[in-house]
Amino acid sequence: MRVDDVDPDRRLFYAVVPAWDIRKKVMIDYDALPQELHDSVYPGHRFHAAVNTGAQRIQDLFFDQWEAE
Repeated sequence: MRVDDVDPDRRLFYAVVPAWDIRKKVMIDYDALPQELHDSVYPGHRFHAAVNTGAQRIQDLFFDQWEAE
């Protein structure tokens, strides 16, 4: 996935998950990823994660096994 926007005050970011829908940004809370990756959250940065891309709704997406690219 690619980080699109970051809101550090609210501790969240928006990412595009190409394998799910390239037209939608997914809001992700910093608490969803490992602490050691927090400094890697900036626009344009890419992460790898296990995502249930078969989800029908954005609210049903979940992320696990985060890795920095």
